[in-house]
Amino acid sequence: MSVHRLDPNHARDVRRFVHLPFELYRGCPPWVSPFEGEARGILNQAKHPLYRHGEAAFFLAERDGQTVGRIGVFDNRSYN
Repeated sequence: MSVHRLDPNHARDVRRFVHLPFELYRGCPPWVSPFEGEARGILNQAKHPLYRHGEAAFFLAERDGQTVGRIGVFDNRSYN
């Protein structure tokens, strides 16, 4: 397995990051999907309010060319 940092300006990485839960939980009745726009919004450093006082990094985990996990790391300096 490999983990690589997501480039929020790379459309393919963003698409894979946003759509992974939809693929993982397809067919799971209790799962309630988030709005896709909200999921994409957290990746937008120019518009999301977190980035005014914090930082974030996102990662994709892959195995055999398939995305199998995603990680979001947030540092909200206002609360540390």
